[in-house]
Amino acid sequence: MCTIFWDAEGILLIDFMPQKVTITGVYYADLLHKLHNSIKEKLRGKLTQVPLLVQDNAPAHRSHVGQAAILESGFEEMHLPPYFPNLAPSDYHLLPSLKQHLRGQRYSTDDELKYATEEWLKEQSELFYSQALRNFDSAINSALTNSVITLKNKCMLINLSLL
Repeated sequence: MCTIFWDAEGILLIDFMPQKVTITGVYYADLLHKLHNSIKEKLRGKLTQVPLLVQDNAPAHRSHVGQAAILESGFEEMHLPPYFPNLAPSDYHLLPSLKQHLRGQRYSTDDELKYATEEWLKEQSELFYSQALRNFDSAINSALTNSVITLKNKCMLINLSLL
């Protein structure tokens, strides 16, 4: 499984879990601490607001240890509503493009596939990532008409886990 954290400028953290390992609250909390360190390193001096962590309601995300790590890392949290896959920027923007790139190619080892995935993600322009978040801003406000969420100029961190 691969977990990718990204924002409007690009990839912040990619984590490939070892095979036959399940993501737990403890594993996820460790990822959030790595993400926090990655943000401090990559966005040094550019981070002027609390990062908004956008994620689904997976058990590891809701776990006590995962929630504690979110607080410790200083992230604000936004859970996507269940059964709204069209709201998840990774599902409608990142994954289809990545799948299209990988389609039809053969990899001899998992490491070759990991390398190809990382390289493709890193090669995408800032426009590729920022456009997804602009679309997300519009989609979330259209879908949740009872409450207006202002996401403009927020530092959004998108969490994507894929098998």
